[in-house]
Amino acid sequence: MQFLYLRTIGVLSFTLSLASSLFGQDTLVLHLEGVLTLAIEQSIELKIAQSETTEQDAAFQNANLEFRPQLFFNGTFPNLNRSIESRPLPNGSDAFVNRATMYNGLGFNLNYHLEKIGGLFSLGTSIERLDVFKSDQSDYQRTYFANLFNVNYIQPFFTFNERRWQKERLSLLNLEFKQRYARKREEIIIQAISYFKNCFLSYERLRLARRQIVETDTLLAIKKRLFDIGKSTRTEILRLNLNQRNNEQNERTELYNWKQAQLELIDFLGLDRNKVILLIEPGSFQTTNISIDQAMYLAVNNNHIKAAQKRMLREAESNLERARKDKDIRLDLNLSLGLNNSANNLDDLWNPILDREIFSASIKLPVTGWQKYKLRQQIAEEQIEQVTLQQDKERINLSQEAFKLVSNFEFLKLSLVNIEERRKGANEILQVISQQFLQGQASYTDFNVALREREQITLEYFNTLLAIIEQYYQIRSLCMYDFELGKALTEE
Repeated sequence: MQFLYLRTIGVLSFTLSLASSLFGQDTLVLHLEGVLTLAIEQSIELKIAQSETTEQDAAFQNANLEFRPQLFFNGTFPNLNRSIESRPLPNGSDAFVNRATMYNGLGFNLNYHLEKIGGLFSLGTSIERLDVFKSDQSDYQRTYFANLFNVNYIQPFFTFNERRWQKERLSLLNLEFKQRYARKREEIIIQAISYFKNCFLSYERLRLARRQIVETDTLLAIKKRLFDIGKSTRTEILRLNLNQRNNEQNERTELYNWKQAQLELIDFLGLDRNKVILLIEPGSFQTTNISIDQAMYLAVNNNHIKAAQKRMLREAESNLERARKDKDIRLDLNLSLGLNNSANNLDDLWNPILDREIFSASIKLPVTGWQKYKLRQQIAEEQIEQVTLQQDKERINLSQEAFKLVSNFEFLKLSLVNIEERRKGANEILQVISQQFLQGQASYTDFNVALREREQITLEYFNTLLAIIEQYYQIRSLCMYDFELGKALTEE
């Protein structure tokens, strides 16, 4: 009873001294969820990923707008030219003449790109006026030109539809960047867990080191009283004193390690360096069950993997389509219909209205060099084959990784149950041997061994507990799936 009373007093003294020495500064108490929340809120990498996602979303919307009808207003007010210009004469010589003109014009033009076939349709109307001012060579003249109605259509054939592919590519990139943001968020969480684990274990080692100092002080006090009445030896007291010096050195080392781990976690979370973080022991995932088959399926079929693989495959397929169509073969049709007229007066501009028809067809065919087109197509076909094989290999590797992670996750959960039983046993053994040591029924070596076993099993317990948490979030990141809530991880 006396030992238990003194041990309780020693533990209380240790707790108070630890709180006063470590948490005299502004203390922030955090559980694991709080650390993860701060990490996500403060992460610069996540903000960059969000900016990239926003950029791609805007680029995709811009690509969609490119295929909508575009109305333009065109105007020139005015174009004045007063200069000496060279003019050819009928006899073949040139003469310099004074010329003074002013041009004004306005009009509207409507353009529409046909996405699926790559054609360009345009509709326009315009009116123009040309003033030739009086000079030594000519009198004043004024002319109007009206293009009342003009329809144009341009259609290329045998060419790759680059505009449609750019729109599709932006759509694929937009989807991929959204999934990349979600994946980046999971990577930040795993980094935060790593910092949490390092800081928490450093604190536990420091706590154990200071606990040993308190317990050894208690044993020394008792042994000295027993020595005074002849029930202890000087050797035992000397060993305890030596052990206490070692404990104090170990405590200084662990205090340095803990401060370093604190600084790394505080900087990662973007907190004030004057703060001290007190981490709460996290709960385990003992009730969380993950099916190996489900994890292997999700690892190769989650949205992040599918989005990246789909984009890469479509890029390879588009290169093949480009190689098949871009063979320097062109057939361009240009059709323009409209109503127009020119006159010296506005009243005469509309009477009569003359029709306007323009049609042209141009063709371009290579005569030599057909072998290079075949080689380009062959290269593009091999690239598709390589992408397909690489994706097959990636799926195999991902499923194997999922199998290993889940298997280890379940093994660690079983190990934690066993370690918890051993932990209780080590504490009971230390308590019994401490009493026997005080009563002279156990040696100092027995006591020291029991003390080290308790320390090792305690650290093993927390190492395993945090390894389970770390393993769960690695599986979650690999599968992009929240197994606790039973839903896929997507952009928030």
